[in-house]
Amino acid sequence: MAEKEPTILQFATLNSSVQEGFWHSFSSLKLDKLGIDDSPISITGFNGPCSHPKVSNYLTLLSESLPLDEESSAASTSNRNKCPVPGILYNTNTLESFKNLDKQSLLEAEAKKIWDDIQSGKALEDPAVLSRFLVISFADLKNWIFRYWVAFPGLVLDPPASLVELKPASEYFSSKEAESVSAACNDWRNSDLTTAVPFFLVSVSSDSRASIRHIKDWEACQGDHQKLLFGFYDPCHLPKYPGWPLRNYLALIRSRWNLETVRFFCYRESRGFADLNRSLVGQALVTLSSGESAETVPNSVGWEFNKGKQVHRSISLANSMDPKRMAVSAVDLNLKLMTWRALPSLNLTILSSVKCLLLGAGTLGCEVARILMGWGIRNITFVDYGKVATSNPVRQSLYTYEDCGEFKAVAAVKRLKQIYPAMESSGVIMAIPMPGHPISSQEEDSVLADCRRLIDLIESHDAVLLLTDTRESRWLPSLLCANANKIAINADFGYDSYMVMRHGAGPTSLSDDLQNLDMNKTNKQRLGCYFCNDVVAPQDSMTDQTLGQQCTVTRPGLAPIAGALAVELLVGVLQHPLGINAKGDNSSSTNGGNNDDSPLGILPHQIRGSVSQFSKITLLGQASDSCTACSETVISAYRERGNRFILEAINHPTYHSPITKKDTRCFPSNVVRALPSLNLNVLSSIKCLLLGAGTLGCQVSRTLMDWGIRNITFVDYGKVAMSNPVRQSLYTFEDCGEFKAVAAVKSLKQIFPAMESSGVVMAIPMPGHPISRKDEDSVLADCKRLSELIESHDVVFLLTDTRESRWLPSLLCANANKIAINAALGFDSYMVMRHGAGPISLSDDTQNLDMNKTNKQRLGCYFCNDVVAPQDSMTDRTLDQQCTVTRPGLAPIAGALAVELLVKVLQHPLGINAKGENSSVSNGGNNDDSPLGILPHQIRGSVSQCSQITLLGQASESCTACSETVVSEYREKGNSFLLEAINKPTYLEDLTGLTELKNAANSFNLDWEEDDTDDEDVAVDM
Repeated sequence: MAEKEPTILQFATLNSSVQEGFWHSFSSLKLDKLGIDDSPISITGFNGPCSHPKVSNYLTLLSESLPLDEESSAASTSNRNKCPVPGILYNTNTLESFKNLDKQSLLEAEAKKIWDDIQSGKALEDPAVLSRFLVISFADLKNWIFRYWVAFPGLVLDPPASLVELKPASEYFSSKEAESVSAACNDWRNSDLTTAVPFFLVSVSSDSRASIRHIKDWEACQGDHQKLLFGFYDPCHLPKYPGWPLRNYLALIRSRWNLETVRFFCYRESRGFADLNRSLVGQALVTLSSGESAETVPNSVGWEFNKGKQVHRSISLANSMDPKRMAVSAVDLNLKLMTWRALPSLNLTILSSVKCLLLGAGTLGCEVARILMGWGIRNITFVDYGKVATSNPVRQSLYTYEDCGEFKAVAAVKRLKQIYPAMESSGVIMAIPMPGHPISSQEEDSVLADCRRLIDLIESHDAVLLLTDTRESRWLPSLLCANANKIAINADFGYDSYMVMRHGAGPTSLSDDLQNLDMNKTNKQRLGCYFCNDVVAPQDSMTDQTLGQQCTVTRPGLAPIAGALAVELLVGVLQHPLGINAKGDNSSSTNGGNNDDSPLGILPHQIRGSVSQFSKITLLGQASDSCTACSETVISAYRERGNRFILEAINHPTYHSPITKKDTRCFPSNVVRALPSLNLNVLSSIKCLLLGAGTLGCQVSRTLMDWGIRNITFVDYGKVAMSNPVRQSLYTFEDCGEFKAVAAVKSLKQIFPAMESSGVVMAIPMPGHPISRKDEDSVLADCKRLSELIESHDVVFLLTDTRESRWLPSLLCANANKIAINAALGFDSYMVMRHGAGPISLSDDTQNLDMNKTNKQRLGCYFCNDVVAPQDSMTDRTLDQQCTVTRPGLAPIAGALAVELLVKVLQHPLGINAKGENSSVSNGGNNDDSPLGILPHQIRGSVSQCSQITLLGQASESCTACSETVVSEYREKGNSFLLEAINKPTYLEDLTGLTELKNAANSFNLDWEEDDTDDEDVAVDM
């Protein structure tokens, strides 16, 4: 019978199985440790011999495949079913980088490592390196989608190996040999020392006795056997093909020992034992190339196929994860992204473990609770005795119309659970005993029980926020915080001003807690409390007051601002190395006041601001020896006399005076005055278009409602993500997956059933995001729809995620001469501005106006200071750049200021044509005073520096959005103009003369700096 002709040896490809646990662990590693570091990561895969007759084994990636810690490379523990294989993971920070990876170069680099290990002899000592693998990936941690591609570098033999024969091992060995080989293989697999060694030698002596040896013992095996086979764990189940590991094994054999004929053994198992009926024995011819040398690395192949195609794979964990677990991960996403770049020193453990006690669940309490959640604080207790009134839901962001009549402390807890199911929140229905509100002897036991309960609450919490309605209701908590040396944050406001402060440490702590501290750092003079500047004891402030004086009559923008600053102040204290003992800083201080820098910026004692003047200052006040709440005299008396002291203070407020030896100087009280000239009809009839229903959109809509505006339209294309409800105040956990524009409308109706609100699910066309011809009709339809929406509304808020998404609305507002309000956030800074009137209005709408009042020079728009046209700002951005990584207190401040700015425009006699004013101008700038105070053009602020300024910028003749050149071109060319601008952003630069301007500047060797971190830049609103 003629001998069979050799054929080219073919290898069955190896496949991967990446378990969900691997991606769960990687997401934690990426968020918590790696951040933006995209360095390669050493990982470990697990493989073994095939043990199923019809299914090949996979290279598996598990949770333990990743490094255990920063020092260790990867998990290496193995057993017979998990033989470790070294690998490398290249994870990119952006999808664009993932797509643009040079996959062939990466494959060749790993193949070279295998070749170098063969040449150096490392492969003999650690044969697992012959099976090195490579993974490239992109982790979309916002949506829990992971894209990846695995490669198994295989060295290409030149010329290729030829297969002489391949048969079941049971046919190759005699029955006695087979029995001995099986026993030897089982012993090899059962030994802890060898079970994870995937390449080995099978030696069969002349007496049919088999032994298994390490491949490094090849020389020692010469002449001591009848049969010598090169064995390996074969993951393949196919009877006619050996598995992929044989490819690099043959390269090692040919290079190290110059063998031309190789007998190999494909070891396979059944139920954990050697199965020679399924194992294969083959013979291959391996010919050395005449030009081959150790320096010449063979070509390589090995990228895994996906359903027959060479494309990457993807996996979504969203559907398989427990919703609550997803919520926990998603909610902390913003905070973890802060630590990547903006705030690496942020201690998230402190925030997640702190317990906050909120005294008051009204307007301030609701704002504070929401922002605490945004900062990752999960344990909140409300104390309030009131019930939700019908007037509350519009102004108090934790309640809906259905909550009316329910206790606030109960309704607030319920709402927090709806927003974030993992919240640890509780509500206490309790009235706080107050000086000046005398009680009868029958009520004493009940009141003292309330005092005891309040004491227990304060002692069991780490921070107390004083947010109650009256001054006197803050006295007992202030005293108790000073006595227990607890962090106390106070927030209060008048009609158009606010005050936020932190109390200093208790007086007794000077001799206890501070004895080991450096007094130069802590400043032995304590910071004052809420009552330290009073010259009278707190007493009844509600009796015989009119309704306007009893109710908290304030401008709606005040509560979000004060609440945000209160939480930011608390977080600053928690992150400061000296905590409650930190000195007070002033924003005017060059060094910030504290020698030990706080990672979040300056840490003031008090922040005071005025919305009418758009001003903000920081103040420092030391503790008073005569304070009725925190002085050592009062606390000593409280400790000594206990309940009797409290009863005396409640029934006789003047009891404090002899104790604290107050003087009798006159101290005028603040008088809150109404605003008789406020035109409510203008507010109730106005129609507002909100472009963006994210963090800013939610805050703006709530403040608009509080101002009496009842007609709001949302435009947004996104859906509510798991991370949204904690930071976006219109959504709850149940809204996840729903379009924001739809969910926002539903929420407004729940808050106030009479709202006239609608939602439009639409993407805004943007320059720098080119479209294909087949998409032109759809995009132009969106442009027309947006134009109609702007025409049919009185005011447009630009609150979208990216800079370029604000270009078309800015153009359309300028064309239609509509009021446009812009708000944008940086990491710890904000910008709010109003656009000026459109250029065409100079000859139309303003022809009858007094030019001295209107100032013919128009105010600028969002793009007037740009020297480049808006373009794609999202491509190739890391996750922390794509997402709106901001301090949680920013959005409430910016959103509130945006609405206050709008209301001032609406109430101003010149409306959109009003000049821009600065807070530093004494007369306000406008001869016709606005009833609500100054009307600036821009407001910019920094939370880290507790600063805020007003700026004025005139319209630019080269603006790519509002200049007469651009608006005229749009009117003349319409759709063709829009398509040019969308597909070719430089078209706008050519049109407006910016290109010529830059060329002229370049001729003088000037560098144009394009700062990607400008305060006005915004990114994806999660």
